[in-house]
Amino acid sequence: PAKSKEEGSDGQLIFQDFSPFRLIQFDQQQQQVKEYSTFSDAVDDFFSLSESYRLNALRHQQEENAKARLEKVRADQEQRVKTLAMVSEDSRQKAELIEYNHEMVDNVISVLQAAIASGMDWDELWHVIKENRKNGDPLAGMIHSLALEKNQAI
Repeated sequence: PAKSKEEGSDGQLIFQDFSPFRLIQFDQQQQQVKEYSTFSDAVDDFFSLSESYRLNALRHQQEENAKARLEKVRADQEQRVKTLAMVSEDSRQKAELIEYNHEMVDNVISVLQAAIASGMDWDELWHVIKENRKNGDPLAGMIHSLALEKNQAI
């Protein structure tokens, strides 16, 4: 009894076929042939090694998939770190500007709080700020927009 085999992509020998006797076509194809003492041994070896090769290929594919997922997570985490670093730097610069201009910022906050406490409408407040900006008021010149729903004067 004979069994033909060839080398797989990973260098492991894989079985292609088995037969109860040696076929001439295998002699002509320059393939390795392994002979067994019984046909049952050839069949057992063929199917056990085929299953083993299939399981190894499946395990290899799962490892590759896991590596790809891990690489994707790593790249995502690196991007998040970069984004957080940019946000941190932006926040630091804003804090420095607020510290540098803290007196004027405190004055703007006081004026806005007084206007809101007096019951002034949001639109009216924005109109007053624009008018004062036109008249050269330095405090009004510092306010470019209002986002009162977020408690922000920008």
